[in-house]
Amino acid sequence: ARNGTAAHVEKLVRKYHWTQRHDAAKLAQRQNEHRNVSCFYDMDGEFVLHARLPREIGAVVRKALDVAVEAVRESKEVTAETPLQIPANAWQADALRLIAERFLEHRGEETGAGSSADRVQVVVHIDQAILSEQQAAAANGEPHRCELEDGPALALDTARRLACDATVVGIVEGDDGEPLD
Repeated sequence: ARNGTAAHVEKLVRKYHWTQRHDAAKLAQRQNEHRNVSCFYDMDGEFVLHARLPREIGAVVRKALDVAVEAVRESKEVTAETPLQIPANAWQADALRLIAERFLEHRGEETGAGSSADRVQVVVHIDQAILSEQQAAAANGEPHRCELEDGPALALDTARRLACDATVVGIVEGDDGEPLD
């Protein structure tokens, strides 16, 4: 800049800005091509979600999480028993659940689904023996199923809580899992 003319410096700055824009466009295209979300159940049966998103999509997701975190915080009743220091990632996990529930609720309204049971279907396989009053007897016998379809085992209380707001369909299966009735 000290040895060049003003026109020469202006030309160099324009070329520099052009390369910056060109590099940014390449980066944006590469980020868009490599965007992905993967999810699976780990060895403990916890659901693991991993996302790689372009900047602008990440900004939208982050803003949605921030807004949902505030909604979750406002809805939580703070009592003397409430832990004062809830980790930020726990709030975000609750916020992600809220976003998913609200999306399914909105989608149900679009499709005319009335109850939450009609909006989404989660299949849980439970042996009848552990649902009945024969729990103690069932616990002493052979192992029984209480699990998500294609997923991990569930606590019986969790399955019962899910069934509170669900349409329950009983299916009799054979020993090999083939539906009989």
